[in-house]
Amino acid sequence: MGDERRAPLRHTPLRTTWERQDDGRSQAHRPRAREATTTRGRGPAPSTAPILVVGTLRDPTTPYSWAQALTRLFPSARLLIWDGDGHTAYLQPGSACVDAVVDRYLLGGGLPPAGTVCP
Repeated sequence: MGDERRAPLRHTPLRTTWERQDDGRSQAHRPRAREATTTRGRGPAPSTAPILVVGTLRDPTTPYSWAQALTRLFPSARLLIWDGDGHTAYLQPGSACVDAVVDRYLLGGGLPPAGTVCP
C-alpha cells in the first residue's frame, strides 16, 4: 500500500472504554448503523421469557433507536425509556425510577407497563 493511502497517525492517550463512554466522542466518528429488523434473516427471535430493554434518549454510544429495534426483535420484550443522558441508566444519579423498575424485573421478572418513561 502506498504512503498516499495510509491514514496519518496521531497520538491518542490510552483510556478505558468506561472512561470514554460518556464523553460523547467515543462513538461520534462511527457511521450510523442500519436499524436491525431481523436476526440474520431468520425473523424475530423466539422467546417467551420477559425481557427488559432499557433505552436512554440521549445516549452517545448506543442510540435510542437501537433500543427500539432490539425490543422489536423479541415478542416478549418491553422497552423502558429513560429521559436522560449518558450511556447507562441503571444505578446512575437521577435515575431512581429506572433503578426501581430494573430491581423489580431482576427480583421477580415483572415488566413495566408499555410506554413507561422514567424522568
